[in-house]
Amino acid sequence: MAEKNHLEILVIEDSATMVQMIDLWLDGGLGSPYTMKSAETLAEGLQLLAQDSTDVIVLDLNLPDSEGLKTFYALREKAGSIPIVIMSSDEDEEAAVTAVRNGAQDYVVKGNFDENLLIRPLRFAIERTGRQRAERELRKTQEQVFLARVVQQSLFPEDSTTIPGFDVAGRCVPAESTGGDYYDFVRMIGGKWGIVVGDVSGHGLAAALFMIGARAVLRALVTSYADVGVILSRMNLVLEDDLSEGRFVTLFLLCLNPEDKTLRFASAGHPGFVFDASGELKKTLEADYPPVGVDPEAEFETSSDVTLEPGDLLFLHTDGLTEYENSDEELYDKQRLYELIKTNRDRSAAEIVDVIFKDVEDFAQGATQLDDITAVVVKCL
Repeated sequence: MAEKNHLEILVIEDSATMVQMIDLWLDGGLGSPYTMKSAETLAEGLQLLAQDSTDVIVLDLNLPDSEGLKTFYALREKAGSIPIVIMSSDEDEEAAVTAVRNGAQDYVVKGNFDENLLIRPLRFAIERTGRQRAERELRKTQEQVFLARVVQQSLFPEDSTTIPGFDVAGRCVPAESTGGDYYDFVRMIGGKWGIVVGDVSGHGLAAALFMIGARAVLRALVTSYADVGVILSRMNLVLEDDLSEGRFVTLFLLCLNPEDKTLRFASAGHPGFVFDASGELKKTLEADYPPVGVDPEAEFETSSDVTLEPGDLLFLHTDGLTEYENSDEELYDKQRLYELIKTNRDRSAAEIVDVIFKDVEDFAQGATQLDDITAVVVKCL
């Protein structure tokens, strides 16, 4: 690895123009000092990989001396644990999913991204590699598990995430040092935003590792599909073989259009809630579909448009919140949660999330948290 905070990036791409664009994008958005080296062929790239230190690789699948996934496989064999971000002109969903399942950190379609959609996968690739290395080395003691939690938390969206016309915030607190809950804000095709909340059955390290894999699959799919129902359907097929017997994932995925303040959603056993400007429950977003991993033949449908008015508040959470038991074996029920949202509706999204988790802590009266808890607030400005 390079010195701390300095990245060594290898770009294997036969277009000199694209290499220059990548360098410009990195210079303007990576936020860390870096050195970039480039190769026009797979053979040249392998040579540079063998000679120099490399932290992350950006790979074009179609090169003068190699094409398609065999390019990735040849590089992966020599790259070891170095993360590989594929950047391809092929909008091939099957290739994207196959690559991610076989070790690629991300698959970015050239025609569907700007510099931010390249910078984010690079940051994520570096962070995820650090997490994987840390988990292998630091699993034996309680201190090591605590560090694994810190790494997992770093994969959640940054607090500075901005969606035009909306105020967004989220938080996940695992029951153990790591957990199976997941939320994300991700750019989608056409300037839209995907907002997702997920919950793997169970919790702990095994659930966390699976959820990280599910996150990678979903991110690969959103580069090729705009329809959230199709994304969940494809995800259900891809994850079928990875889910052990009895394990499943509830997911809620919506596509938010900042231009007209509308959303469409698809649900795999997970609801969402819209409150109006006065704090009253306006609409429950739900659909009668099973969690991912229950029925491999399930085809998830996308809802019709839901229009958000100024002052509306979208709230997503996992069941660890409303099934939290205090020391008197009382549940933190939905009515208490809804009243809390109503009372604090004029606060910012981040402040509302803070209030919710503080109220859960007060309610618990010291009782042990038995399940992961995630909450996401999206306010229509």
